[in-house]
Parts: sequence; structure tokens; C-alpha cells
Amino acid sequence: MTLSTAESVDSEQRILLRIGAVCAIAGPLVLGASFAPHGDLPTREESLVGEAVALRFIADHQTWLLIHLGTIVAGLIWLGAFVALANTLMPGAARAVGRFLIPSAIVGSLFVVFDYGVDGYALKILANEWATATGPEQEALQRMAETGIWFLNGTFHSEIVVFYGLTMLLAGLAVALDTRYPRWFAVAGAIAGALVLTNGLLAFAGIGLAPAGGTDLFLFVMVLPLESLWLMVLGRLMWRNAKRRAAQPPVE
Repeated sequence: MTLSTAESVDSEQRILLRIGAVCAIAGPLVLGASFAPHGDLPTREESLVGEAVALRFIADHQTWLLIHLGTIVAGLIWLGAFVALANTLMPGAARAVGRFLIPSAIVGSLFVVFDYGVDGYALKILANEWATATGPEQEALQRMAETGIWFLNGTFHSEIVVFYGLTMLLAGLAVALDTRYPRWFAVAGAIAGALVLTNGLLAFAGIGLAPAGGTDLFLFVMVLPLESLWLMVLGRLMWRNAKRRAAQPPVE
């Protein structure tokens, strides 16, 4: 490799590290800002009238569309962080794991876009029409909503398994194999991803470790904030690595 080529590669790596760092820090912040005003969507287990309460909640929610758009944007920013990370890993085992990280992150982000796109836009339009309808028309719209909500349960659990589970697990493993990052930090990320992945797979298998709503509680209250914090710390470490590369001469 000539000196000019080495300098070009080094410059590209520094840019990718900085892009990844910004995405890793901005993604969780956008996600947190989107989730904060969401509120708790009533479930069948919490109400004898089932989807009617959920539809009323959505119809009356003034920022429902904006919240879900923000969640989609956050998912795409997380994707940017994972792609940048995978392309800046050290050659060898770390980069090999990174090759699996990218497709996992892409598939996971597709579930995020689809899930929150349907939940945020289609369900909101349906809820608004339900709120103004009466009689048989309203009953028909409510049955449509019931079908849609059960359908979204499947995409939501797929999102959990692939994006917040498998992708985080692979990211933690890849970072653990890159000697520029603290091993304990990387293992913590891998464990968080493994816990979410296990929880999601058990939900698919019909094995409930918690009462109704337990999966949501486990993910959004317990693990997702930790994963978000982990990603933000990773962003800080990626930015520091970019500064270190800038201070070192490129290797021919």
C-alpha cells in the first residue's frame, strides 16, 4: 500500500468513526425524545372493552404521528451507527463479526420502519375514522383495528429479536474483539443484546416469563435504556478513536 493510499484509507476511517460517533449519540437521544410523550397504550388486559379504549387513546393523541416518525428516524440513525462501527473494526475476528452486524442492522431497521410506520400512520388514520363513525361502521373499523394490532404484535416482536436483540449482541461481540475498546464494556453490550434476544425468542415460542405486558416492560423500562446508554458511550469511544488516528501517521 502506497503512502497516499494509506492516507486515503486513514482519512476514510476517521470520517466513518466520527459519523458513527454522532449517530451513536444522537440515535438514543432522538429515540428517548420520541418515546417520552408516547404514554401507555391501553391493552385488552387492562380494559373490558379492548380495542375501543386503544383507538380512543390514539385518536385523542395529538402528537401520535410525530412520535412515530421520530422513532423511525431514531432507528435509521442507530442503523448508521452500526454500519459505521462495522466498517471501522480492526481486521480479523472483529471485522468478521462486523460483516454479520450490517445485514442484521439493516433487517432490524426495516422492521422498525414498517412497525412504526403502520402503527404511527395507518393506525392513527383508522382511529380518527373510528372516532367519527357510528353503529355498524364503527364496529367494522374496530374489528379492523383489532386485526391490525395483533398483526403489529408480530412485527414488534420481530423488531425486538433482530434489532434490539441480535444486532446489539453482534455489536457487543464485535467491539469485544476489537482491542481498541474496553472488553468489559463490550461484554456488557453483548449481554444486553442476548437478554433481549432471548426474551423475544421465548415470546415467539409462546413461553411467557412475565404476565401480560411483561415483554414491553422488560424492553422499554429495563433493557432499552441500558442499550441506549451503551450506544452513547460507544459513540464517545468512537470519537476518541478518530482523534487517536488523526494523531498517528498512516501505516504504509
